[in-house]
Amino acid sequence: MKMSPVGTCTTVLARLLIAQSCIGSAAGADLAFEKWLQGLWPQAQALGVSRQTFEAATYGIEPDLSLPDLDVPGLQGTPPPGQAEFVQTPADYIKETLVARLAEQARKLAGEHSATLAAIEQKFGVPGNVLLAIWGRETAFGAYKLPKNAVTVLATQSYYGRRKDFFRQELLYAFKMLEEGHIKIIDMHSSWGGTMGLTQFLPSDFYKYAVDFDGDGKKDIWHSVPDALASTAQQLVAKGWQRGIHWA
Repeated sequence: MKMSPVGTCTTVLARLLIAQSCIGSAAGADLAFEKWLQGLWPQAQALGVSRQTFEAATYGIEPDLSLPDLDVPGLQGTPPPGQAEFVQTPADYIKETLVARLAEQARKLAGEHSATLAAIEQKFGVPGNVLLAIWGRETAFGAYKLPKNAVTVLATQSYYGRRKDFFRQELLYAFKMLEEGHIKIIDMHSSWGGTMGLTQFLPSDFYKYAVDFDGDGKKDIWHSVPDALASTAQQLVAKGWQRGIHWA
């Protein structure tokens, strides 16, 4: 059926109005997010963050709506993927080819870092093979490059996520990490959950457990194997690891 000129104009006008409405809603959401983000300044300042660091960290940030576990009005949220070990079958989670490859790498790294691993076990009581297993599983011994910007992730989860209070506190600690020079904003890569480094630490865990084990004056969980593994060992001890107990 051929549409009349009036009908065509009406349809086009309706589409334009819908598009304008969507653009207006998006703009309003962005402004609300920006206002909320700037409202964090007093809390960041209370943690010792300078205005310069805060502005640099938040400049141009937009919510990353591709993240899972968000509750965005008008959009169907993506369910959280969960930790692989809890939502996958053992066969899927522990793929033989992956395990074989990681095991081979672990043997090489055990020799390469033998002195460091021995020193960590001496101090914390956590065997080197346990630490290597965690490192391998979390980031494939650093080969897996974390895809997100931590500040963007934490800000998005703080505003749209289902655990707003939890992630807001992590975001504030991320600002503190930048202020103290532990990492630069351009290098602050993270997972979808905001974890960072070779063995995956949240900002608050960094402040609880990070260790300068190589003695260079920095707690570098991103590039220093001694620091990352010693920090992981300290975290395990804090969570209840007992020296001398072997796990099957």
